[in-house]
Amino acid sequence: MIDNVQEIYQEAYNLHYKHKQPEDSYFYYCYILKFFPDSKEAKYSLQQIDNLQKSNVITSELKKAVSDELEKPREQIKTIRTHKKEVKKK
Repeated sequence: MIDNVQEIYQEAYNLHYKHKQPEDSYFYYCYILKFFPDSKEAKYSLQQIDNLQKSNVITSELKKAVSDELEKPREQIKTIRTHKKEVKKK
């Protein structure tokens, strides 16, 4: 679980623009909206999600997967970073 909204937003932004992984960034933008709705990063995340929608990155499958993950209790949510570490271990 990650709690620093600035770090989360920076991770999302880097995934989106620096590493060209917009699908992964979508998870973090949604995470921010759910758990930090009153932050300035939530406002920025809405703008970035709008950018992703305009570029047709967000599929119905991606929306469902992110929504399902974010329905879990916060401490059980796997971040992209956590998930990738688990995949590498297998």
